[in-house]
Amino acid sequence: MFDTGALHKSYISSDLVDKHREDWSEFIVSHKAVACLADQTTKIETKEAIRGQLTFVSDDGQTEYTGYVEAIVWTMPGMDFIVGLPDIAKHFVDLLTSMLTSAGDSVMSLETDMRPGDIKMWSNGEQVEESPEEMETPVPVSFGPVLTFMETSYEEAKTEYYGLLEGHVGELLSGCVEFNEILRSNLALNRFVPKEWTGIQGFPPLELQVKEDFPPFHKVRSRSINPRLYEHAKKEFDRLT
Repeated sequence: MFDTGALHKSYISSDLVDKHREDWSEFIVSHKAVACLADQTTKIETKEAIRGQLTFVSDDGQTEYTGYVEAIVWTMPGMDFIVGLPDIAKHFVDLLTSMLTSAGDSVMSLETDMRPGDIKMWSNGEQVEESPEEMETPVPVSFGPVLTFMETSYEEAKTEYYGLLEGHVGELLSGCVEFNEILRSNLALNRFVPKEWTGIQGFPPLELQVKEDFPPFHKVRSRSINPRLYEHAKKEFDRLT
C-alpha cells in the first residue's frame, strides 16, 4: 500500500517478518521508538525495523522501480507493507504517478451520456421483470407508505382507497348503507386521500435546549495535501465538482 499520509516512515507486517525471520535475519535491526498514527491519538511501540532493497514491477513486466528502504516492524492485520511518503518521494514517485494516471484513465472510461432525470434500462429496452427477492425486500426508509402515497397520482390513490374498504370494514358495519356512503363521500376522501400535502400542522414550535458550554461548531481536523501530489489531486477534485 502506498500511503502519502505516512509522513515519516514505511511499515512492514510483523507476521510477514516472523514468517521469513530466518532468511531475513541479516536485514533486521533493533529500532525502539513510539509512533503516532494518523488519528493523532493512537501510539504504538516498535522494537524492530528491517532494511533492504524494495522492488516493484510494472503490470506489463517491462519496468522495475527499486529503492533501499527502512520499514518499521508493526502489527498490521490484513496488510503486508505500507510505503510511507519519504520512500515514495525518494524512490517511487514515477511509480505513484503511473498508478494515478492509470486510475484516472479507468475513471474517465466510465463516463456516460446520461443526464439528471434520464432513465435507461439495463437490457435492450424491454421491460425487466422484478425479481422476487427485490419485491420481498423491505424499503429501507422510514414512512415508506407515506412516501409512496406522495408519489402516487390522485386517481390512483382514490382507486386504492376504494379497494381497501371491503377488507377493512368489519361485518357489523359492512351492511350499513349510511356508513358506507360516508366512507365513499368527499368528506372521507378529503381526509384519507388528500389532493395535496400541506405538511404537519397543529403542532407547537419545537424548542431545543443545549448546555451553556456547548461548542458553537465542531472543528474537523483536515490533512494537508502533499505539494508533490497537489496538481493531481486538484484535477480530480475539479473533475468531481
